[in-house]
Amino acid sequence: MDFINLVFTGRMKMINYFKNILNNATQFSKKLIKFFSIFKNRLFAKYVVHTEKAFSFKTIFYRHKENVSDKWVNYFDIYDECFSNFIANRPKVLEIGVQNGGSLQILNKYLKNATFYGVDIDPKVLNLNLGTNIHIYNFDITDEQAINQYFNNIEFNIIIDDGSHICSDIIQTFKLFFSKLKPGGVFLIEDLHTSYWQSHGGSYLGADSAIEFFKKFADLLNFYHIKDHRFEENLSSDDRYLFQWLRSIYFYDSVVVIRKLSKARKTFYERVMVGKLDPVVPVINLAKQEGWYHS
Repeated sequence: MDFINLVFTGRMKMINYFKNILNNATQFSKKLIKFFSIFKNRLFAKYVVHTEKAFSFKTIFYRHKENVSDKWVNYFDIYDECFSNFIANRPKVLEIGVQNGGSLQILNKYLKNATFYGVDIDPKVLNLNLGTNIHIYNFDITDEQAINQYFNNIEFNIIIDDGSHICSDIIQTFKLFFSKLKPGGVFLIEDLHTSYWQSHGGSYLGADSAIEFFKKFADLLNFYHIKDHRFEENLSSDDRYLFQWLRSIYFYDSVVVIRKLSKARKTFYERVMVGKLDPVVPVINLAKQEGWYHS
């Protein structure tokens, strides 16, 4: 009998032991849930928004279920490279070529704090309801009078030209809108492969090709190093504005990206030498004489 009592007592202790474990686990879960209630506060809400913004453009694109949008797959990484720095900065974004509005919806998920402006020549875009921060306009993007009417006092951090893809329109649009790009902004032109198509006013090495127009920007970037007076003599007023504000130009398959300087420059970049020893080539004295030695 004593043996049976011992076994029974042991079983009860074992049961109570596991009950305590379960009870402690339950209490811990309740405490954990209570602790995680901080997720509801403002700071965590901001954190959640921040982490959501960290999704790549590609991820957001493939999750999109609303109005249709199509992109060449190589554009996804380009968008991340060019636009990710603007995610937390409340940028103003102009997209030329609205079509069904899907691209603006996707951009709105990617740049959550942005204000968007979409322009399309098709009047049906005015029936789109894409959100309170997405403003849609119907006019020809090369119409300077309409531009002044709607965007007279607006500058953009990001401009995306996904419009007609006709070479003359691409060139004219850039000329009209680069001055409306904020310092430090990005101007991205899609589907530039049409520069090689006669149907869009282009051809390989053609004088009217949009891609040939942008190739000239390599010279504008290096304006202060060009000694040939003929180059400066042939510059237009648009060219002179460009070389003061042009930070960089990137060519990708079917895309060109132009970045604007944060501040206009009107001279060479400063040359600087550091270091104390020149054991192979004696250059320190020359640098001192010409004023580019940093002591």
